[in-house]
Amino acid sequence: MDDPFFFRFRMFYSLDYWDTLYNGKIQLGLCDDISPLRSRAWTLQERELSRRIIHFAKNQVLWECAELKATAQRPWHHSAYPGLDPEQEWEEWAGIKKSLESLSLLQDRDGNPVNVAASVVTASSLLSAYKSEYEWWEMVFDYSQRLLTKDTDKLTALSGMAQFYQRNHFPHARYVAGLWSSRLEEELFWEVDDKLGARRPAGYVAPSWSWASVNGRVSFRPKDPVWRFQSMRKKILAEAEKDPANPADAKDKDRERDPRKVICEEWKVEEVNLLPRYDDPYGALKGASLIIGGARLVEVELFTETLVEPDPEYILGVHRHYGGLRIDGRWT
Repeated sequence: MDDPFFFRFRMFYSLDYWDTLYNGKIQLGLCDDISPLRSRAWTLQERELSRRIIHFAKNQVLWECAELKATAQRPWHHSAYPGLDPEQEWEEWAGIKKSLESLSLLQDRDGNPVNVAASVVTASSLLSAYKSEYEWWEMVFDYSQRLLTKDTDKLTALSGMAQFYQRNHFPHARYVAGLWSSRLEEELFWEVDDKLGARRPAGYVAPSWSWASVNGRVSFRPKDPVWRFQSMRKKILAEAEKDPANPADAKDKDRERDPRKVICEEWKVEEVNLLPRYDDPYGALKGASLIIGGARLVEVELFTETLVEPDPEYILGVHRHYGGLRIDGRWT
């Protein structure tokens, strides 16, 4: 150590980032060096619920905790969970707080305060709800790509994470076969990303309206807080402008402007019934049902060819439709 020519150095043999070393490299759409543990469904909640983890990956050692992700070659790599800056993510964010305050002071035609959710909703609560839902579906996206020896373990292998999220993120919601009751009307629109490789399991795993009923990559994009605020604001303003003598008037006018509202609004999930296979309400199921109320049956026409219809609002007096849906005689 006293040698003046002695010095310490670290040799880098890999410049790959933590996520690349953990997830494997993707070449030509295939991942050729993924760790066996990384591909198994049971190990996801073992990782997520652990406070500190050491991964013995294919090329080197990785570790992570609540604050840091690092590798043997890059112990200073980056923070594990970078924060979300709403002002950089959504340009409308700056005006939301002020708008919430103005909505809480809104009055109806008679001068009475409108009973609105804005009195209890804050900008931070909107952001917190979005982050919780986003993180849940990021985890589901990861989990849906992992492998199980028994398809019937699909919900069981995630039950620990479901309990964690209910305690810490969705305390007032009911866990419903991989979905959450407080957002069920939205989450029922999850999608299958792997259209070619996805399949239904041979035996019963979950109801068909749950993503757990599919073996393959699934996803759902939660509504961001700006969209939720704008939706809430629209309902509040409609409530304030409603004519007590004709309460249906505003809804009828709204439907005239957008025919999609005929089938997309006013329906709700009225009842959910789950039949657990064992004593764990977060685990495997042997049956489930869903009752939806308020849905409307309408005539829908599907066109794949170009159609020309008279329309005086256009310069040429006609409007070309390059395929689409026509609901109750109106194009969407």
